[in-house]
Amino acid sequence: MIGLNPVMCVSIIAAVWLPLASPPAGAETESERLNAFFQEVHEVSVARWLEWQTYLRLKTNYALWHSSR
Repeated sequence: MIGLNPVMCVSIIAAVWLPLASPPAGAETESERLNAFFQEVHEVSVARWLEWQTYLRLKTNYALWHSSR
């Protein structure tokens, strides 16, 4: 049986694990672009529906509500 130095084991694990743990640089920017797109679509959708704005407790467009009196 071969005895391994604990420091050597940690070095080997780090050498294998660290490249797998960090995502590639291009994937992060793609994810950020996708999140920005979804945020923009959400904001446009919320801006169209006064009821949805009220449900989300947004204090915008109160002047657009019509009273039934």
